[in-house]
Amino acid sequence: MKRIVFFMLLFTAAVVAATLLGTNDGLVTFYWHGWRTDLSLNLFLVLAVGSWALGLAAISAVRSVLTLPRRAGQWRAQRSERVAQQALREALAEYFSARYGRARKAAERALAAQAETLELKSDADFRLLAQLLAAGSLHRLQDRTQRDAVLAQALAAARKPGSPRPGDDAACMLAAEWALDDRDPARALALLALPTNVPFAAKLGWRSADVMWRLAGDAATDYNHYSKRAILGVVYASTMAVFLNDESDGFADTRAFLARRIDQVMRFESWKYRRAARSTERPSLARFAGRLRYPGR
Repeated sequence: MKRIVFFMLLFTAAVVAATLLGTNDGLVTFYWHGWRTDLSLNLFLVLAVGSWALGLAAISAVRSVLTLPRRAGQWRAQRSERVAQQALREALAEYFSARYGRARKAAERALAAQAETLELKSDADFRLLAQLLAAGSLHRLQDRTQRDAVLAQALAAARKPGSPRPGDDAACMLAAEWALDDRDPARALALLALPTNVPFAAKLGWRSADVMWRLAGDAATDYNHYSKRAILGVVYASTMAVFLNDESDGFADTRAFLARRIDQVMRFESWKYRRAARSTERPSLARFAGRLRYPGR
């Protein structure tokens, strides 16, 4: 179809040119130091158009030559970026295919390609994801020394000041999980207790308490919804701290500590019940917000 349209346009242009220029008897005369040159108007127009096209072609060629180094640099940068992205995708595919040796090598290639690419050097998310893939592969391969070295780089990048990123929480979560796999719960809690990880640890504790209460069948939508989870989170965190340092037989100290905490909570709940029984229900902003966020079942 394009060829048909092209030939139709070419035929139209030929007809118009023959109509307008076929009977054109005009002349163009040039004088130069006593010399005279006569050209037909048709030939002059053809030469003018040809010179204009040749000039544009020459300018375009010079511009292409002058910008060749910059375009070559852009091409190399794009190629390096494609190589890095391809290596990262390969690392993801190999990791989830349980080929951890290949996943580690692909992640290292992605990091090496990023270091050579100017556009990717400032991409902290790319670097963090590649480091976590490499560390995860090393963890699966039971190479704890190199895993900890790579993980330390990822955590150092996650702790830099600035707006939080999803990858920062992922690095903290994986570090704690791998510490538990190494049977080192104290190190897991120490990681969560770092100042930069306190917001994430608080969210994690709140979600854990929320899941526990929901599994227990809690359907409160007033202020009790929030107070129950806050109390359970405090009890859970304090009990874990005692448990990690408990060297008694059968964790007797931890059991006694938990029993005391439960007794204190039950006293508080009894006081709340007595107080609620003596007062009429009033409008509550907390109850309204709770019903919006967690509809009663």
